[in-house]
This record gives sequence, C-alpha cells and structure tokens, in this order.
Amino acid sequence: IPQIGSGGDNSTAMQFNSSLSKIGASLNRTNSVNSSTMEAGVTAVLASMSGPRETAMNLVEQIHKYRWVIAGCAGIALGISILYTFVLKVAAGPLIYTIMAGVWVLISGSLVILSVKASFISPDQIPGSVSIAGQMPEGVAFGPAETNKGLVIAGAVIMGFCWIAYSIVLCVIIPRVSLALKIIDVASSCLASMPTTLLFPILAWIATMFIYVYFVIVLWYLASAGSWNAEQHRYIWDDDLQRLMVIHFFGTLWAHAFVLAVGNLTIAGAAADWFLTDDKKAMHIPAFASLQRTLRYHMGTAAVGSFLIAVVQIIRWAFRYYMWQLSKANPDSSIVKALSCIGECCLSCLERFLDFINKNAYIQCAIKATSFIPSATAAVQLLLRNCLRVGTLNVVSSIFIFIGK
Repeated sequence: IPQIGSGGDNSTAMQFNSSLSKIGASLNRTNSVNSSTMEAGVTAVLASMSGPRETAMNLVEQIHKYRWVIAGCAGIALGISILYTFVLKVAAGPLIYTIMAGVWVLISGSLVILSVKASFISPDQIPGSVSIAGQMPEGVAFGPAETNKGLVIAGAVIMGFCWIAYSIVLCVIIPRVSLALKIIDVASSCLASMPTTLLFPILAWIATMFIYVYFVIVLWYLASAGSWNAEQHRYIWDDDLQRLMVIHFFGTLWAHAFVLAVGNLTIAGAAADWFLTDDKKAMHIPAFASLQRTLRYHMGTAAVGSFLIAVVQIIRWAFRYYMWQLSKANPDSSIVKALSCIGECCLSCLERFLDFINKNAYIQCAIKATSFIPSATAAVQLLLRNCLRVGTLNVVSSIFIFIGK
C-alpha cells in the first residue's frame, strides 16, 4: 500500500497509513482463506450478466459456424424422404402385412407364455416345449409361476382379450388394407410427379419464423410500456396493456394456424389437379398454380378454419395459466393435478378433432371450390360414410409415417 503524508499533520498521516495497512492485511487473509468462495462469486456474477441477448448471439454464431453441416444434413434428410416415397410404391404391401403378422405372432407368443405361467395349459401340450425350455435364461423356468400367481393370471386374461380383439380387427380391416395401400401408392405417384410440393413445408417454416420474431418484438414494446415497481422488483401493466398482450398472443396463434391452412389448401389443390387431370404431363408446376388460386379465392376459408384452431389454442393456454396458479396455491393437491390432466386431455382432443375436420374441409374446398361451412359439412358426411376405410387408411399411413420418422 503506498504511503502518504510527506507534510502537514504527521500524526494524522501515520494513522491513515496504519489503517490502510490493516485493511490490506485483512483483505490478503480473506483472499487466502476464501479464494474458492470468491471464484464462485465471480462465476455467479458473470453468469448473471449473460442474458437472452448473449444466448441468442451465441446461437447465431454456432449456426453460422456449422451452416454447411446443417444444410448438408437437411439435404440428406430430404433425399432420404424422397427415396422413401419411391420405396413405398414397391414395398408398402409386403411391409404392412409383415408388420401386422409380426404383431399377431408377438401377441400370440406372449399369450402362450402367460398361459403356461398361469397354469392354464401344460408345457407338455406345446410343440417344441423341450427346446424352448432349453433356450430360457438361467434361473427362468418354462413352467407355472411360483410367485405372484394372481398377477400372472390377470396378465394372461388381459393378453387373451387383446389377442381376441386384435384378431377380430385383422379380419375386419384386411379387406380394406389393400384399398389403403392403393391410396398410398397413388399418393406416392402424386408426390413424385410434383416435387415442388416439398418446398411448401419449408416456406411455411420460414413464414412461421417471421411471425414469431414479430411476436417477440411487439411483446417487448408492450412489456416496456409498463411501470417498474421497485418494491416488488417487477413490471406492472394496467388492464389495457394486459388486454393488448392477450390480443397480440391470440393474433400470433391465428397467424400461425393461417399459414398452415394456406399450405394445406395449396397441397390439396395441387393433388386434386393432378388426380383429376387426364394428361398429367401437360401440367406445369401445379403447386404454384394451386397457391395462386388459394391466395385469390380461398383466403376466407383458411381464415375461418385457422380461427377455430386459434380459439381452442387460446383456451388451452388460459386453462394452463389458471391451473398453474392453482398448483402454486395448492402444490400437493391431487384434485388440481387430476383436473389439469383431464382438462388438458379434453382440449387437446378437441383441437386435434378440429384440425382433422379442417384438413378434410380444405380438400373439399380445393375440389369443389366451396366455402368453409359447406366444405366442412361435405367432409363430415364423407367421413361418416367411409369411417372404416378412413380409419384403416389412418392406421396404415401412421405406421408408414412412424417408420419414416
């Protein structure tokens, strides 16, 4: 510590220098003893200084650094997806029948093993039981269970009901599986003939990103319009600002659903053109022609359908908010947890149902050029008349989508 007091009151200067020396010695002792604590404090301060801005900048830097890797992986995924559509044209039938038979064999084998464990049947009645017993792991016997007998019996009964139900379902849907496979084959041919339709999910994603960037920017401005409460250390917004935030959030949900609706209408219109046109080679970029028709004639249909989805979504978010408030007030309440699960499940089912009806309404709108209400009515009537076929098609297509993912 530098010394001072070359002149003037020497006693005062000596006292000041002595005090500084004591403070310095105390600080040195503190640093030597609590160095780890100080390092932890510095780390905490630096961590608190890194906020959303630094995180966003780091993310942008990483994306810029690995942009070619990301683009290459996206291109590989797109190529595999196109190849998968061609594979479905050739191997869709053998693949789905193999999966259905494999599931039936798996359920049957599980039923046999549980029946043996539950003493419903004797191991000697099963062909090849000796070889099966020899292949069992060490400590596991192919015979009646010695412990948890009731649990094994309940499992065998449940598996028996599953086997019966699955066998009945197979007998009902097998005649309709061939129709579903033909539809998937036609859809694969349609996609192969119109590769430009693969661009619309990318365009929808870009539009969605712009919507959410706009949402964040406007929300920042609205949030900054509030008043800062120094005692509570938070912003306070009046009723008008809160209403504006809710309206802005609803508008974002509506805009997102609207972009998806325009994409569905465009793809439905392009597929309808391809299916109903005899000379398919004479078609010139039907996807963009369908987009032009959608933007000119069907914007109202997309707006109505997306509005219904946005209303259900805003109700779901409001429900989540109030359930969150209740869970804070009653963190250990089983009734609140049960109500939250039931309400979320019901609202999710309602949103999925409306989304399913909307997609079929868009198809009717693309084919018949009708408005939303007549299109939705025609779609519901068509679904009710062909419920088994539609159900089989959804099951088969869901299996192929799952395998593709």
